[in-house]
Amino acid sequence: MSKETIKLTIAQNLRRLRKKNGMTMGILAERLGISYQQVQKYEKGINSIRSKKLFDLADMLHCGINDFYQQGLTD
Repeated sequence: MSKETIKLTIAQNLRRLRKKNGMTMGILAERLGISYQQVQKYEKGINSIRSKKLFDLADMLHCGINDFYQQGLTD
């Protein structure tokens, strides 16, 4: 997988997992201590997510790190 494909896969899965947990982008941003706009950029695949934030996200979204790398999953 290319870096771009990985970034887009993580972005799509972040959105899917956030929605599955009934969380808005605003709530997720607040809990992560980042801006709403940053969450938008993560979910669009514009910005990469650092490993520390990925671990924080996995904890907040009650999933494992590998769940962010699964391909072919939909909302």
